[in-house]
Amino acid sequence: MVDLHPFAKAIMHHLVNKEVEINCGDSKTVLKFNEYDYCPKNIIRGTILDAMGDCLIVGVLESKIFLNVYAIKSISPLDNVSLKDMYVDDEFGLGKKRK
Repeated sequence: MVDLHPFAKAIMHHLVNKEVEINCGDSKTVLKFNEYDYCPKNIIRGTILDAMGDCLIVGVLESKIFLNVYAIKSISPLDNVSLKDMYVDDEFGLGKKRK
């Protein structure tokens, strides 16, 4: 049996069989506006099924995807809050509040 990567072990302990959002970093697509550029996050939504070594197995729709844990920037259960709500956009800057 393959030992689990510590991050995969933590995910399995807390999030197995739960719906999650996984942030795999910024998209390569950049939306350019007049005053700023917007780089959307690569978000995967699915159910944590299993893990092997440093591979996380996620159920997405009727399929499975195999995700290297090194590609994961952050992961959150899909409860009341989305990962998009957790990240503060650059346009708000320091000291500015969301409206």
